[in-house]
Amino acid sequence: MCDTNVFLWQGNKEEILLREVTKVKRKEGKLYLSTLFGEERVVEAEIEEIDLLGHKILLREIS
Repeated sequence: MCDTNVFLWQGNKEEILLREVTKVKRKEGKLYLSTLFGEERVVEAEIEEIDLLGHKILLREIS
């Protein structure tokens, strides 16, 4: 599978936000995350890093 895990910076460490994400969409300043199984999350964050080989997206909350 080509799904990835999304992490969010919390303080000084990365916390898992959502596993097996297959789609990320930006709309009106928010990120909409969807998984293969239909789970969805909406976060006010910006992308800090995308690691395609490591199947990882790192987000940072917008303050």
